[in-house]
Amino acid sequence: MNQNPPRVPRNVGRIRLWGGWLNGLAAVGAVSGIMILVGAVMLYNQPAKASTWGAVVLALSVVSLFGMGGFFIGALLGFVGGVLALTWKNP
Repeated sequence: MNQNPPRVPRNVGRIRLWGGWLNGLAAVGAVSGIMILVGAVMLYNQPAKASTWGAVVLALSVVSLFGMGGFFIGALLGFVGGVLALTWKNP
């Protein structure tokens, strides 16, 4: 007779994803990229608030570096767009 209790997986009730922290970084990069696009659209629609939306785009570009930043080209373009929005003067 077998006296060993049945084996229960340790991850019952949890979602276990392959890659762990790599998936988390990819999610951070994807979410920040989407938010940069939203900031760019809002900057286009509300040019009077260019400094606010420029700061948002610049901050999210820094955050996107943790998620690889569109192979770093996307982060670089976000930096450039954020700085241009911050220095832009409404005619």
